[in-house]
Amino acid sequence: MKKKTIIVIILFVMVSVASFAEFVVSPKIGYEYKGGKVLGFAVDANMFDISADLMYKHSSGITVMFNNNLPLYEENLDIDDVVKFYNMHLIFGYTYRIFKGFSLTAGIGISAFPVLSSDFETPIMGMPLHIEGQYYFTRIIGVSAALTYAPTFYKNPTSFFGGGDVSTFHQVVLKFGPTFKF
Repeated sequence: MKKKTIIVIILFVMVSVASFAEFVVSPKIGYEYKGGKVLGFAVDANMFDISADLMYKHSSGITVMFNNNLPLYEENLDIDDVVKFYNMHLIFGYTYRIFKGFSLTAGIGISAFPVLSSDFETPIMGMPLHIEGQYYFTRIIGVSAALTYAPTFYKNPTSFFGGGDVSTFHQVVLKFGPTFKF
């Protein structure tokens, strides 16, 4: 698994360089809130996250981002072993260069949350709205701040054939960290 991940990252960097684009790696820490209803349980979770965000910026401004969020601490989670909240976002957007060294990226995409319960496993899909600001101190090193809001809907798999219970919850992520441009 680890070897495949490294190979994918190397290929991603090679494609970026070959197409005269920027490849950005941004490890971040941040705050994440999830609220709503999952599998019939009320969720009101405040979490401390770490993430490894990857961004591909084409010279035209078109941007593709792959954001990962891994919660380290879950507070106020009223569910026993029902939900594990690792999540990822694939976001398509545009990067605006405001002035030298500072850029603003906005985008929309899809997100996936693997939900594990003692009865079954089901993915939850969402539609994240993302905005991120980056300031570079040098040509390749800078700092970034990102805000993501992801409304999420899914249908309870136990009720696919019996009417259905549609659950919703919302995710808000605020992250800060260094950024490295290749």
